[in-house]
Amino acid sequence: MKQQILIATTILLTVAIAAGSRVITMTAQKRTGSPQSVSVEYTGNVQGKVQNLSISAPKAVLAAPTGSTVVEAEGKRTATFSGGTVASRGRLNATGPTLEYKEVSGLGVLSGPVQIKITPEDKNSDEVSIQAGKATFDVDTNVSTSEGSIKLVNGKQTVTANKVIYDEEKDLGCLSDSRTVTVVREPKKAGDPRIVITAKDLRVNTETNIVVALGGVRLEAGDNITTGEALYYDDGKETAWVVGDVAKKLEAKNVNKKSGTTISGGTIVNYTRKNTVTVQGSLFKIPLEKFVCPPSNK
Repeated sequence: MKQQILIATTILLTVAIAAGSRVITMTAQKRTGSPQSVSVEYTGNVQGKVQNLSISAPKAVLAAPTGSTVVEAEGKRTATFSGGTVASRGRLNATGPTLEYKEVSGLGVLSGPVQIKITPEDKNSDEVSIQAGKATFDVDTNVSTSEGSIKLVNGKQTVTANKVIYDEEKDLGCLSDSRTVTVVREPKKAGDPRIVITAKDLRVNTETNIVVALGGVRLEAGDNITTGEALYYDDGKETAWVVGDVAKKLEAKNVNKKSGTTISGGTIVNYTRKNTVTVQGSLFKIPLEKFVCPPSNK
């Protein structure tokens, strides 16, 4: 019996800690309403803070559920920021018209159009920008989910999709689309090929510019079109490894548009800048353990 009580107490304590960590604090130049009312309105340089997520806007309303006061409903309230909102966390800075944060879920939804900027950890790396219809921030993790006509730009690479889950700690973006995700890498200098990658599931490390594509891929670079089940592209080495599907006994394939020649094999290596391809004797193993996508925070 004592053990059951201890377990129950531990569960309640854990829930209380989680709920408490989601409580938002608000400051502003002017406040209308008291904590004993159903809602409080804030105007003028409004600042909201919950864990490591900071939110600022010209106006905000903190509201309690029906039948409660703002002070009684701590942990169950909704904060709505409007008039042009900025959400920031670590190296990420996002802007949009409005943001609604719910203490119960710990999710802040920034309605669009949304513009996200992520400053690189390495000053020699490129800034990442994401355009989206909306973005959801989870205060319990460093994960954001952006949806609706996504455009992610990272240096010379531009990715289009309808959803991206971004792990801010790992600099990992996981993009998906009901049709296809497309990556376009513009030439770095005159004479370099334009590279286009399409796939169902794409993961990109924005710090290293390494791309992993899964679920049936197509790579077009120079005269060569390479298709297969999965791809690993290292932009620094300007090299792509395209692999077939071993389980289905399907090989990767390359067609040279200029010569009309075709080659196939378990792994095709495409040296994109050199405009050459070769069949690799051994099967290339894509290090998927380094590209594990976090769950969507919806």
